Amino acid sequence: ITCARLYVMRMFVLLLLLQSLLLLPLPTHSMSKAPKPLPKNLIVGYTTSKAETLASLQKVTEAIQNGVNVVIWSFIHLTTTTAATTTVKKPVIQGGPNLKNLKTYIQKLHQMGYEDTIHLAAFGGWNGPHLDTTFSPDEMYQAWVEYNENGVFDGFDWDLEGQDNVNGSTNVFTIEVLHAMGEMSRLAKLDGCIVSMAPAQSYLDMSTRSFSRRVNLTPHEDDWHPEFPYHGANVYAYLLAKWGEYMDFICVQFYEGYSHANYQITKQNVAPSTYIYDYVSQLKKKHHQGQGQGQGQGQGQAGYLVNFESDADLNTPNQFVNVPLDKLVIGLANGWAVGSDKFLYMDPRDIGVAYAKLEEDLDASSSSSLSLRGFMFWVIEEEGANDVHLASALNDILGVRRRSISSADAYQQDKEM
Repeated sequence: ITCARLYVMRMFVLLLLLQSLLLLPLPTHSMSKAPKPLPKNLIVGYTTSKAETLASLQKVTEAIQNGVNVVIWSFIHLTTTTAATTTVKKPVIQGGPNLKNLKTYIQKLHQMGYEDTIHLAAFGGWNGPHLDTTFSPDEMYQAWVEYNENGVFDGFDWDLEGQDNVNGSTNVFTIEVLHAMGEMSRLAKLDGCIVSMAPAQSYLDMSTRSFSRRVNLTPHEDDWHPEFPYHGANVYAYLLAKWGEYMDFICVQFYEGYSHANYQITKQNVAPSTYIYDYVSQLKKKHHQGQGQGQGQGQGQAGYLVNFESDADLNTPNQFVNVPLDKLVIGLANGWAVGSDKFLYMDPRDIGVAYAKLEEDLDASSSSSLSLRGFMFWVIEEEGANDVHLASALNDILGVRRRSISSADAYQQDKEM
């Protein structure tokens, strides 16, 4: 009888253990590959090339050789298709470069020694469509997997923006679109992809606590172009608040139309180098607020406070949003913006002065962290316009490549490809 009772007790324990195991949620995704490592310092260049021929990629080749180590190919869009043999609709990704040519081109770059270069595809763009939320984030992500089945891209970039029509639908980010962006980012990271975002400066704006999903607002400075209704109010901050851990780097567009950077530099006469230095220093200060032990509002929490509760439909409490310096990439315009009052152009010499000062501060603090991750520019095809060669100028500052090459050298090597 004693042995029988012991057997029953053991079986009972085993049944309880089995039941508990069965009740555990199983992971729906697992890491399918190791992510390609990001370089320590980034020079990010956007390109609008469709890679129609290898010869058409001369500018991209030159930019890579001159310093660019992240190329973002613009733009792809998620649309709907119906299979010929069924009425079932499914999401597909269209746009972007010729994938067959691009794969061949990247293989050639690897042979030339540029296998460290990251290649991303950008969703969105100004006047571009947002995501079709009749599909679930899993279905949208599967469309990305199918689009990138040959592994041409190392990941994707979020560049969803507004549109010219002030009352157009994409001048409001729906909650469903934001959720899909965040969830697709999470799934991509689980698959070993690199994910980035490129918000306009007003879309991720530490100078204000305001929040809105609208991007047809006027600048919050009272004396700064009230006739321009294309600013946002921290809409990308929501993505960072909920899915920030899945973002590898964040390119903040200082060249946004009538940006806050533009206001400070051209209206308030702040020196460009001072503005960059102060911007990064403020983020650094806000980040170190999170290292304190205080319990009051703003103490012990990194980042800047965003009033998410102003949007009742969002159902998200006010909270601090952190922009880590090791993810911060400052977005610049190259020669196309020279002489413009709407779009800010910053001289590379001023950028170099600011970066040198930030590096001095870093050395003085004995910190092993980065002063910032790097710089981005729009757009590779405008390199050389108004005699501005931003890739090589940024390379002189960051030292990404050992040398820069001339346009003639790049053209000759591109022909040989």
